[in-house]
Amino acid sequence: RDITERKLMEKKQRMQQSIGLAISESESFAEFIQLVCDELSAFIDMSNFYVALYDFDQNVFESPVFSDLYDSTDKWPASNSLSEIVIRKNAPVLLNFKEITELKESGRYNYLGPSPKSWLGIPLRKEGIPFGVFALQNYEIEDAYVDTDLELMLFVSNQIGVAVNRKEDEQQIKLLFKSIEQSSVSVVITDNNGTIEYVNPKFTDVAGY
Repeated sequence: RDITERKLMEKKQRMQQSIGLAISESESFAEFIQLVCDELSAFIDMSNFYVALYDFDQNVFESPVFSDLYDSTDKWPASNSLSEIVIRKNAPVLLNFKEITELKESGRYNYLGPSPKSWLGIPLRKEGIPFGVFALQNYEIEDAYVDTDLELMLFVSNQIGVAVNRKEDEQQIKLLFKSIEQSSVSVVITDNNGTIEYVNPKFTDVAGY
């Protein structure tokens, strides 16, 4: 058990470093996710996975990244989907073939595409609220994923949520700086001692320096 926990911790540390690097190197959310999954494939079979963002208003999922050997889609209704269960519970969902079959027979899962034999879905959260799902699926093995896979995926999804928040904050700061630079009002920023640290172009035009 100690060896297993140590290996899991090593995987988490490597993924944390990789996610930090991916967020700085990527230009889009899709590119960021692909870089993370490329690194994650060293530990988990990533032959079939997707990241789906949930549209609360339209009650649909849209997938910026959908990599699957047997299926292809970028948008589907949330109702009666496996991803919806993750959003509703706001918790990881691990399903084997028997459980997936029971969901289909009861009408709680009616996706028209091929059904996996194993499925693992993890919520992507922003400030505790789920905004999407990171899912793995296997069409050949009935119990393809184990508890350590779930724990690693949960750690990665939490790190993705943190990275997304940080990226959004950086974009907001850039927009704020741009608006200050282009403002028609003079802006002066000083430190606690009154020493000027920044002036925008409008201040320079008005003050002449």
